Amino acid sequence: MYKLYIYDYMHEVINFNKSDKVAKLFDGEWRKVLHSCACSRMDRTEDVRFSPIGNKIALAGYTLNNIYIFDINIDGDNISLLDYYEIKCDNFKNPHGVAWIDENTIVVTCRFSPTVILRLPTNKPDTGVIKLEPVKIITKHINGTSSIVISKIDDNKVELLLCSNVLNIISRHVLNSNNFDIIEESKFLSNFKVPDGISITSDRKWIAVSNHDAHNILVYKNENITVNSVPSAILKCEFLRFPHGLCFYNDLLYVNDAGSNYVYVFKNVNGNWVGDIDISFRIESMSVEDYTRAKVNDMEGGAKGLDIFRNILAITSANCPLKFFKLS
Repeated sequence: MYKLYIYDYMHEVINFNKSDKVAKLFDGEWRKVLHSCACSRMDRTEDVRFSPIGNKIALAGYTLNNIYIFDINIDGDNISLLDYYEIKCDNFKNPHGVAWIDENTIVVTCRFSPTVILRLPTNKPDTGVIKLEPVKIITKHINGTSSIVISKIDDNKVELLLCSNVLNIISRHVLNSNNFDIIEESKFLSNFKVPDGISITSDRKWIAVSNHDAHNILVYKNENITVNSVPSAILKCEFLRFPHGLCFYNDLLYVNDAGSNYVYVFKNVNGNWVGDIDISFRIESMSVEDYTRAKVNDMEGGAKGLDIFRNILAITSANCPLKFFKLS
């Protein structure tokens, strides 16, 4: 059963302020872009991620081949985007996923080029745009890469889990967190139907993958995993169409549906993700009118990227490059 009073769980942040510079970036006329529509100067966007301490937010600009880095201030119900700059890189060919290793280092996955690790500039570029060279390029098991999640193994190692939409696998890449040397690479999980989003719990115990063309989410216990491991839980409901960005939050999993105007929310079973799990409730991420206006096919129109920092949920969509909600 859906909860009737959904705003007990999530409501749009009332005071979302943009500097004049940021506001100009958000303005634009509705137009068709690659397999989608957009109404901002950023065109089609995909993943969105808060930095580890939450004072920056990164947004993948899919069609314009760039990454946007915003300075963000969160103060209760007040959220302000203070400034931004764009990152260009010769290796960007439709960047889809972005994640942070630390406050100064991001990893960008692209649909049509290898995954790159980039060091952010110490000072913002005066022009608002900077071209960066990768400090590391990851090529093994890379083909049609979409989303990425990063977790810390220990003080010296980080783990990257990458979704391949072409190979239908999740690959695992363990790096030295100081110099980014590759320690280990392997196929991690397989047998997906377009893995389009991935999340891991803060304790690294559970991994969730959006199984786009199967219209469900697969959850794995991160223990003794082999490439052919079966999920411990399958999350689905009759309304969920094309799951995309997703994120664990306490005992819940929030999932964007690119094929509707909803965020679907699932709850674990006594602390465990096991069996077949139906949704606990769903939340309207945009109006039906906005969704319909952005819909160019059954897989587009809804929100794409999703991330949570503390109790603030961020989503990106064709209707609005960034939208924020407060979770209760």
